[in-house]
Amino acid sequence: MTTVAQTKDQYSDQPRAEAGWGQLTNVMGKLGTALAFEVLTIVVNIYLALTVTGVSFAVATKDNVSGVAAHFNDPSNGGIAALLLLGVGVTVIVMSRTVRMLRAASRGDIAVLKRLNSDGWAIVALIFSGLVQGLLLLGASGAIKTLDSELR
Repeated sequence: MTTVAQTKDQYSDQPRAEAGWGQLTNVMGKLGTALAFEVLTIVVNIYLALTVTGVSFAVATKDNVSGVAAHFNDPSNGGIAALLLLGVGVTVIVMSRTVRMLRAASRGDIAVLKRLNSDGWAIVALIFSGLVQGLLLLGASGAIKTLDSELR
């Protein structure tokens, strides 16, 4: 039987085992970074959707800058804004899953973390949320698969 040295956690008075926590800390770092990029993606997508809508309105009202009147039913303007807002919706769903995974990891609940882990959600994030988030979630997914069932 292997003996594991116990150390005090810097945030609490409870001792914790050294083995396994290094991998979990790595997973928590990837999930936290992905969460930060997801928040940034939501803000940028909302800003861009509002900008596209504002530019469409300015052009449709025949502002004196362009001198051209467009119509709001122009599918290119509405389609771009709709795709940006679709990305926001999917990113919010991925972000909520990332938050649940981060909470499970911070509690040391490996069973819940493994249950929430999915390569499919990482690929969804890769397509709709962004390259960085998707790659971070794929990296976290691989690291979660290698975690032991219990922290010793």
